[in-house]
Amino acid sequence: MKKLVATAGLLGMVLCFAFPAHAKYWTDTGDLDGAVTVWSLLETTTGEIYAGTGPNGGLFRYVEDKGVGWTDIGPVGDCRIVADLMEDSAGALYAAGVCGDGVTRGCVFQSDDGGETWIETGELESAASVNALLETADGTIWVGASSAGEVSKALVYASQERGVGWTGIGDISEAGAVWSLMETSLGEIIAGTGPDGGIFRYTGDKGVGWTGIGPASDCRLVADLLEDGVGVLYAAGVCGTSYNRGCVLRSEDGGETWVETGELGQSTFVGDLFETGGGLIYAGASVGGEPSGPKVFQFTYGGIGWTGIGGALGEADAVYSLIETVDGVVYAGTGSAGDVYRLDGCGVIGNSASPYAAFLVILGMFITRARSKHRKEMRS
Repeated sequence: MKKLVATAGLLGMVLCFAFPAHAKYWTDTGDLDGAVTVWSLLETTTGEIYAGTGPNGGLFRYVEDKGVGWTDIGPVGDCRIVADLMEDSAGALYAAGVCGDGVTRGCVFQSDDGGETWIETGELESAASVNALLETADGTIWVGASSAGEVSKALVYASQERGVGWTGIGDISEAGAVWSLMETSLGEIIAGTGPDGGIFRYTGDKGVGWTGIGPASDCRLVADLLEDGVGVLYAAGVCGTSYNRGCVLRSEDGGETWVETGELGQSTFVGDLFETGGGLIYAGASVGGEPSGPKVFQFTYGGIGWTGIGGALGEADAVYSLIETVDGVVYAGTGSAGDVYRLDGCGVIGNSASPYAAFLVILGMFITRARSKHRKEMRS
């Protein structure tokens, strides 16, 4: 079945580029009243799509199948920015970010009724903002945060009681904030930080705590982390001594060494990564505030590079959140006007379908599949 799905996906991409009339562009999904930035997107197990926004902490539910579009179901408590959304294995929803007026605090809210009502979980001592949520395979909820004060410190908390009580996990005080968290297929917890771009592995079970594992580059802030279907790790964010280059790095040895994957147009920031059901790696970026260019990029297989997908996204200045739904639709949460765009089917490369670019994509697919097969054989 997997081979059939993969073959169908390849055939679809070939047809998409062979017949550009069937290629798709981004379309606006409707108004999210009062939103300026869509920081987080989530599809639940029941198929509903949620958008967490700022600066008013609005939470919206997408009900396109009923002809309604986005419905405002927030704000979440006194939350001002909903930086991350998550559904746990029991079906409860979590919304995390920045709460309070005046003196702000990092907060995590929980809902057991699909977002209709929210209850704040336990206090996160010293946290001024919560940037990342994670549920590990054993059901533990993890939180990545930053502290208040003149010098911000990276904080990580964990709860085995669904947020009833939070415990500080280790010390990453040399980093300013935890922006991303991930559990690898080996069960390791990885944290991406800033402003020095450190990536840390949690080895608390060995009495060590957090150990820095890179990246060995000029990365300054790791906004997102991803492990693909064959165990390759990706780290995305901002690179350059002047914080002026969007970047994605990859590691094929569990994070010991990192290599930059190539340029993403004129991007200045990469905010989100995801892998589609067909094995494509997508990245959402900011491209120097220029609305006319693509801001979602697809990793062209085999390490060939990145190509813009679907053209421009209206007047959006950046993409901060990306998801793919179970029916294969890609949604992008943006900044400036606080819109969510969708891409149905295959997106064009750049602003027009290029036969040469299509050739590189398809060639790269075969290269990557060959590499994946080789890695699996080596592991076995």
